[in-house]
Amino acid sequence: MGFIAGVLIVVDGVLELTRVSGIPNTTIVALPSVVAPWVLGIVAILCGVGVLSFSGLLWRQPDRHASFGAIVLLFSVVSAISWSGFVAGFLIGIVAGFAGILWVPVRGPALVPPPGYLDPSRLDRAPVIPSSSAGEDAVFWDRSFERPPSAPPPP
Repeated sequence: MGFIAGVLIVVDGVLELTRVSGIPNTTIVALPSVVAPWVLGIVAILCGVGVLSFSGLLWRQPDRHASFGAIVLLFSVVSAISWSGFVAGFLIGIVAGFAGILWVPVRGPALVPPPGYLDPSRLDRAPVIPSSSAGEDAVFWDRSFERPPSAPPPP
């Protein structure tokens, strides 16, 4: 949803810059001559790019969904200055921001080793525990694949 909102907001900003939109007085607040129309177009383009980029980050880094959803919501609200995105982009951006905040990423099934993979009878030595500075979990070293099946185990 955020991608659709971002594209609509950017397109409306470009049309505002080229004065093709043709919809007079589409601002929320009446800004008589204080703000030039091209400023609203630039704000719309920047907000649209913000919605697009943080929607992409929301998809790529789901662990930070609440912060990225809040930023998408913020850019969508700021784009409301000129009703950017033909109003639909603004509203879809609001919904996408709230959805990003409330979204709970689904974790895939845990990677489970095949049965017998960590069988102690197949291990040639005890688990190797790296130093605490490495911060890794215990590593089990299985050397059964390195010797032919008929060879006796090492002493």
